[in-house]
Amino acid sequence: MPQPLAANSAPGDDGEQHTLSQLRRGQYAAMDALVQRYQDRLYATVFRIVNHPDDAADLVQETFVKALQNIARFEGKSSLYTWLFRIAVNLALSQRRGRQYRATLSLDDTGDGDETVNQQAAGLRRQLTQDTEPDPAAEAAQRIDHQRVLDALQRLDPEYRAVIVLRDVEDCDYDKIAQIMDVPVGTIKSRLFRARAALREAVIAEEFRHAARRQA
Repeated sequence: MPQPLAANSAPGDDGEQHTLSQLRRGQYAAMDALVQRYQDRLYATVFRIVNHPDDAADLVQETFVKALQNIARFEGKSSLYTWLFRIAVNLALSQRRGRQYRATLSLDDTGDGDETVNQQAAGLRRQLTQDTEPDPAAEAAQRIDHQRVLDALQRLDPEYRAVIVLRDVEDCDYDKIAQIMDVPVGTIKSRLFRARAALREAVIAEEFRHAARRQA
């Protein structure tokens, strides 16, 4: 039987190494430990990028399939956590680039009231409303409601959405995001700066649209 990974264990710890050792010996039931530990976080992150619950679920499943197929090639230069997130984010971005996406649900509507997604959405709003420097965009972000922040997030380019989700929702540090997205740390910092600026502009646009609908 696979040994479950402790919820508070760090990437690369003994539990993760034990699971990796089992997988490399062909004991593929050990993948259950990774699924149990990471599937909710992967789903919440992918859902933020693709904005469709069925697509997000399919991509998370594909992530674990690809990880299992390529476990022999995993060199251990990053944690399994980072590796899984790299696979998942790349799959999500490829889907977004490859075809028109189904935008049938809002980012708050998971169909089943998924608590993980809602809690992470709340974390994103807290980040957006931090007044790091006085500017109209930050003040506007403080006044808008939860839904309009998430509606604005939908309007960003996939790469911008991904870096915001990883940093402000998943709370990854810059090094980890750079490993996941396979770009230098400096690129991540500049991309995140531009992404947050774009999101604040989108938030203001959402506020104007909402005001126009009220006056119509």
